[in-house]
Amino acid sequence: MDLAPFHLSYDELACHDAARTPFPRHLRETRLPQLAALFESLRRQCGDKPLRVLSAYRTPEHNAAAGRAATLRAAPWTWRHRGR
Repeated sequence: MDLAPFHLSYDELACHDAARTPFPRHLRETRLPQLAALFESLRRQCGDKPLRVLSAYRTPEHNAAAGRAATLRAAPWTWRHRGR
């Protein structure tokens, strides 16, 4: 998927493990379009200000090491809005 129209980069979406595992190719076509649209919507709602991506993808190993594997199985990304 071409991220040029979006305010995202594949580097931002990579896992934060030691290898910086890239966002998986099979998810780029199935889940990334929805994720990119969601980020753009959030950006617009925040006054078109940049959003900092803290975590968009974790390998199962990195997720387990973080101690959150049981709670994050549904999607390869999560987001939080502070104050809610």
